[in-house]
Amino acid sequence: MPRFLVRAADSNGRIFSKEVEADSARTAIAYLQDTGHHPLSAEEVTVSSKASSLSLRIRRRSVKRRDVASATRELATLLTAGMPLDSALVTLERLLKGTALHEVIVNVREGVQRGQALGEALQNHSDVFDSLYLNTVRAGEASGELAPVLERFADYLERMADLRSTVVTSLIYPAILLIVSVMSLFALLLFVVPQFVPLFEDTNQPLPLITRFVFWVAAVVGELWWLLLLLTVAAVFLAKAALSNPGWRRWWDLKVLEAPILGNVIQDLEIARISRTLGTLLKNGVPLLAAVRQTRGVVQNFALEEVLSRVETSLERGMSFAGPVRESGLIPATATQLIAVGEESGQLNSMLMKVAEIYDQHAANGIKRCLTLLEPILILGLGALIATIIISILLAILSLQNLVA
Repeated sequence: MPRFLVRAADSNGRIFSKEVEADSARTAIAYLQDTGHHPLSAEEVTVSSKASSLSLRIRRRSVKRRDVASATRELATLLTAGMPLDSALVTLERLLKGTALHEVIVNVREGVQRGQALGEALQNHSDVFDSLYLNTVRAGEASGELAPVLERFADYLERMADLRSTVVTSLIYPAILLIVSVMSLFALLLFVVPQFVPLFEDTNQPLPLITRFVFWVAAVVGELWWLLLLLTVAAVFLAKAALSNPGWRRWWDLKVLEAPILGNVIQDLEIARISRTLGTLLKNGVPLLAAVRQTRGVVQNFALEEVLSRVETSLERGMSFAGPVRESGLIPATATQLIAVGEESGQLNSMLMKVAEIYDQHAANGIKRCLTLLEPILILGLGALIATIIISILLAILSLQNLVA
């Protein structure tokens, strides 16, 4: 049965689009009328339109966070210069021509020109603009200060992108070092050690324990490498399945926070992310309870997300923000104290941004310490393993020389 894309207005005058399966365009329009809406147009969804829609979805998935931050900054600048929203979107559309975000902005501009609010037009592209972005835009529209709200949110997006980039960049060298170490070890076990096995087996003499162990490991790796690969893949899938369970996820996230050095870095990163997100939302006019709910969506540690859940419950009961934070025991005393002072003074958003700056710096210092320790550990670990293989072969050679003597 054919499908029709029907544009209609609801009882509040909001325009939306909906795909309807019907015999004809007239039937599709009648269906929308029966549900209390006011159809404006109906077009059959053809193969070419489906392909275009698929192409758009593919392009959306290629949109990077930094692209969104840059586009937000440019839109805020245009609005601050006094341009009307639709004109600013047209200009932004030209600026983004040839980028992955261009077609998305085209669709948003068309929605605004049809009478939609910016937040409503962006909602049609929730795979690019998350709920945090949408609620921030809606708060800016409601307050009549969309330009400064977008400016502050662009600062937030850029800061979060910088933080993510810092972490990823910091991990590149250790990751390369680890991969090279593992490949070198496997090359020795697969190609070098097996060359010595026939030499010693022909002597029919007992070999040192360490030599026998290395030869056994080389035999296992050479003959059962496929089984080791399957076990590794199975372990990854089992770990993902276990972490999808809330109980196991909470246990794991708590253990991660308790880990020496690395746990402190992860804690600092999460506290900086939570504080900056919540502070930005509050500064942009989002109510505290709604801001806490939105911030829960950016937290990657389940244990810390539960802290925000308890904060949300406390606020719903008319109690304090700082109380559940202090009682959790998972937030450092410095952050807890600043949050309490901010809540009492009515400057919670400013204090949260201060907390974000402090723990951004803590996290950066922690990452440097981790890398300072990780690099020599990897180098020494690889050296120890290679030395073990070499020593095992040398001991076997020496034992044969002693027999000959």
